[in-house]
Amino acid sequence: MSSYNKAVVLGYIGKDSELKTTQNGNSVASFSVATSETFKNKAGEKTEKTTWHNIQVWGKTADALSQYFTKGTRVLVEGKISNRSYDKQDGTKGYISEIIANNIVLLGNSSNGTKSESVPDSYTADGQDSDEIPF
Repeated sequence: MSSYNKAVVLGYIGKDSELKTTQNGNSVASFSVATSETFKNKAGEKTEKTTWHNIQVWGKTADALSQYFTKGTRVLVEGKISNRSYDKQDGTKGYISEIIANNIVLLGNSSNGTKSESVPDSYTADGQDSDEIPF
């Protein structure tokens, strides 16, 4: 049986993207997307829970769209989940889960209801190796 790794996230960008270049000259844009769910807790009170998702976009798509990955922009991200470790400044190992995007739809509305700049409807990322991440 083969395996399948796909993530789909629809939410709002939490901070402006960070565009970097790897040692091999590949571009990578990183940003976070917030998704929220509302439910009633045990006391019957309406509660909202927000989950943050780390997103990476590689190559020409990162170059072309990084300027549009700004805080408050509504976005649909499709990609694969990737886990990696890194060395923290205190010398310990840190671990992070990310979505490596292969399709992005910028929906253009911010969380406060205003329309953002005109942006392409969607982009398909040109997949890159996440082992090249410069951070």
